[in-house]
Amino acid sequence: MQRALKEVEERKKRGTDRNDFLEKFFRLQREKPDQVTDTAVISMAAANITAGSDTTAISLRSIIYHLLRNPQHLETLRQEIDTARRGNRLSDPVTMEEAERMPFLQACIMEGLRIHPSIGGLLPRDVPRGGCVVAGRFIPEGHVVGTSAWVINRNTSIYGHDAAEFNPERWIKGNKAEMQRYFLTFGGANRMCFGKNIAFMEMTKMVPTFLRHFDVQLTYPERPLKEKNFFFVIQEGLIVNLRERGDEQSNGGAEKEAY
Repeated sequence: MQRALKEVEERKKRGTDRNDFLEKFFRLQREKPDQVTDTAVISMAAANITAGSDTTAISLRSIIYHLLRNPQHLETLRQEIDTARRGNRLSDPVTMEEAERMPFLQACIMEGLRIHPSIGGLLPRDVPRGGCVVAGRFIPEGHVVGTSAWVINRNTSIYGHDAAEFNPERWIKGNKAEMQRYFLTFGGANRMCFGKNIAFMEMTKMVPTFLRHFDVQLTYPERPLKEKNFFFVIQEGLIVNLRERGDEQSNGGAEKEAY
């Protein structure tokens, strides 16, 4: 936030002919000074600096950690990856098109995102003109309402009685359309994260490529993962042993510890 504040103040003093995001914010402020305050400009600039810096890493840690905690799902995913490799349907690195044809992989990614959203706070929304009704209560215009993806993503009426558990099968056997409708990890509607597709591409390519080349085990399986919520819900203590897999997906190779 301090970096964004400094950049906004310096840009206002010196001016610029650059056509970047910050200049677009200033242009919007000149057009609507009553609505776009200096605080709003600083907030939007800070969001541009921090967006995507931790979220994808948090999501990848969630996917890998929960797979390691649920070896039956890890084995199913590894079989899907190895079957695709033996059928010459897998490049190295794995392409987006190839990964999208792997249903259990897609289910694991969605489940990892569902059970551990990267954003821990509320997703605020301004109540529009005329107000609105939320859960049977009228909310006047101008108020701010919000909900947390951590609450919605674990709602048992949407995701089933085991919503607090990591179960990729729900995305294959359950009502996928209904679950996606309420899936809030990336926000929703026209306020959805505009980096969603890039994040999905990174995870969809990285997870199968990583598991294709390495056998992974928790170094300290008796230790629970620590989580700290600083707006981003960051995990700490995910330490694993990696063993490189051979050309025929054997368990040979040197073992290494990774953090």
